[in-house]
Amino acid sequence: MVAEQRTDLDACRALYDLYLHSMRRNRAMPKYSWAWVDAIRRHLCPIGAARVFLARLDGEAIAGLLVVDSASTRHYLVGGFRSDTLRHGPNDFLLAEALKDAFGIGLERFDFLPSGPGDLALDRFKRKWGAMRCLTGRWT
Repeated sequence: MVAEQRTDLDACRALYDLYLHSMRRNRAMPKYSWAWVDAIRRHLCPIGAARVFLARLDGEAIAGLLVVDSASTRHYLVGGFRSDTLRHGPNDFLLAEALKDAFGIGLERFDFLPSGPGDLALDRFKRKWGAMRCLTGRWT
């Protein structure tokens, strides 16, 4: 398995397909639209503030995640992986790459962003990386 960092349209499309695959697997409605991902690609990737990490196995994209960097923090926005590749641990592999890269370029924090209420599997995934739950307010 190899990791790639990319900012091009094909990488964003591969990421979005993997995200939709994960949403179908989890029987969840997609929260993010293609237009949202593409807007990040068009506006933030060219200035170095966003990138896609892809894991490839035998040349095929099997996992992806989209991150955005602010002054001191990397924000994990969206990700997904192919179910048939779970035994290879693509999510863990790719997240480790994103974390190493973030701290390697001098960022101080990694923000996993909020989880839906009661999403225990996602909470466990975040906790195993040392993430801590932070209470935040939401204004609507």
